Amino acid sequence: MRKLSVLLGVVAIAVWVTGASAETSPAETHHSGNLELTGTQTLIIENKTYYQDGDIVLSDRAQLILRNATLVMVQAYHEEHNIRVDQSARIELTDATIRSSVDLSTLTLSAKATAKLTRAKVEGYLQLYGGGQLDCDSSALGPSSGPYPGGLIVADSYEAAETGSVETARARISNTTIHEFSLAVYSPCSTAISDIHPGNQPTWEFGQQSATSGHVPFDLHFTNVGVEVWDVRLGGSGNHTLRGCTVFQLAVEDTVRILCSESNIGEAVLILDAGTWALSDLQPGLVEALDLDLARTGGPQVRLNNVTIGSGWHLRLRGGQVSVLDSAITRLWPRVDTASSSYILRNCCVDELLPWETHGTVDLENCVLGRIYTPDSASLTLRGSFRINENRSLDAMWGPWRNGATITRYFPVRVVADGKPVANATVELRDKENHLIQSVRTDAAGQTELHVTFDETSNADTWTVHVPAGAWSHPLTLLSDTPISLPESQQAVALPCEQALQVSESSQTQQEPQVTLPLGETWPTWSTVPALQTDAAEQGLAAGRDILALKVTSDTQYLFLALELRDSPDPPGTSRYFFYIWGDESRHTCYLFALDSGTLAKSVDWQSVSESPVPFRITGNMVEIALPLQLLPPTEGLLVTIEARIWPDVVEDSMDVRLAW
Repeated sequence: MRKLSVLLGVVAIAVWVTGASAETSPAETHHSGNLELTGTQTLIIENKTYYQDGDIVLSDRAQLILRNATLVMVQAYHEEHNIRVDQSARIELTDATIRSSVDLSTLTLSAKATAKLTRAKVEGYLQLYGGGQLDCDSSALGPSSGPYPGGLIVADSYEAAETGSVETARARISNTTIHEFSLAVYSPCSTAISDIHPGNQPTWEFGQQSATSGHVPFDLHFTNVGVEVWDVRLGGSGNHTLRGCTVFQLAVEDTVRILCSESNIGEAVLILDAGTWALSDLQPGLVEALDLDLARTGGPQVRLNNVTIGSGWHLRLRGGQVSVLDSAITRLWPRVDTASSSYILRNCCVDELLPWETHGTVDLENCVLGRIYTPDSASLTLRGSFRINENRSLDAMWGPWRNGATITRYFPVRVVADGKPVANATVELRDKENHLIQSVRTDAAGQTELHVTFDETSNADTWTVHVPAGAWSHPLTLLSDTPISLPESQQAVALPCEQALQVSESSQTQQEPQVTLPLGETWPTWSTVPALQTDAAEQGLAAGRDILALKVTSDTQYLFLALELRDSPDPPGTSRYFFYIWGDESRHTCYLFALDSGTLAKSVDWQSVSESPVPFRITGNMVEIALPLQLLPPTEGLLVTIEARIWPDVVEDSMDVRLAW
């Protein structure tokens, strides 16, 4: 029998020194404020951890060199501090890591900037724009774990849609893993893209050889590169075809024309600039034929033939007047609009509302809203009768409520007595101290409206709607369902599109999935097995995806692992539970167990080479798997990464464990 033990890493805690930069030890440097290198200035960070609380900007011919070092971008929220390499500046990483203290940061190369990465890791996004050059070998781009994305974004120019630049973006990448690779083409060219899928890419090229007409300002070469997620973003006035591909996000904007066929798309993204748009019946699933022609009003033309859309449609709206009917929207992002912009949705399900730089009105009538992200630099107005999915809430995943943002909600109220509307009834709004804030009267239909502006300090407050004549009261919050009926009436009827947001209660109570152990084998008694706790409880956005602990034991046949969650695991089809297992001797070979497939897949450089069913089951709040020892690598140690994801690719919680056995 192999004896199993858990090796716990040493946690280093940095002590902050306020003000300017300060050395805390030879192995650490802390710097507060922006770090700007110009001219021929060179900063070498070697054999230490460097904590940077501010942006880093390199220009002219400046250089930043990291050797055997870790650069930590200290920040409070998503992309608060980033790295910009411009003009002819250079950044070089050898045996080095760039990561963020919270969420992710970006490293951007533009103009004639260059980057050289050797055995390096960039845990956020590396953005390569027109004119930039990247040389990357034996490295990793993207997060090791956690809920945030990251990887490589390549576009033909920085802010290409606005500048129209045709500078060539160049990259030579080998023996590297990329979590998410996004290719963005804005130049007025025509390309044919085919057969791109997650997994190892022995060789892949994109450039002038991919053109059917026009100039393609890319020179990209991959050799032995593992890509976990592909994204494609097409804009400008180009004309493109996409065939036989597996892409998480396919985004279109401007007046681009695209024909996509025989492909699988996670999210179809429409990016619409100021205009008048009418959209309807945008649904996930198999699309046998769709001709979405928005060219007549200055938008893209999208043709889909035999395309499967996994989770739904994603709308990024930049002003104008937009109406959407009978649709399943994964994310609504009304960005950089004006106060006169208006977006009207009817009979829709919206999984995520992202109010970043949003200043218009969103009117939701007979809709279901999954979650609202905390706003940034916004003055959003929300109107209409809609309800919040009961499993969702105001979401601070991308950072706190910030930069003076406000959300003003107009709450429809109706007063009914004995089944009849009550006209001219007084309806009061009182704050948490019971002070009278508003007083209005109902119309002949028994209806009226209240409004509250929520800000950084008041967004969690509870108000009260009160009708003195009937002594009826109802609590009011930012996330209250509308209309508010006094006295309370029955709940609204479910919408068909809700299947795109959540699995119905009946499907959650079906028999839990399992593959049984062979006769004579039994599952461990987990109550006697010590648990390795996660860093912090309740990190996940849903109880059934929040990892509390991993328990591990073994016998002569199996390595048993049990993932303990805060609540019963969410059903396969909405969530995914992954166990990544590597041997100590190589990170090129990975063994992946995915609950939705019930198999252990062996892959080399993310290319699957074998797959075997393994015993597993769900009991209560635990996912249990039994890995046959003969399928695992002959090694003295294993590194196990566990992830709980929202389908298909958003990591909500994760943990890493090193095992010696």
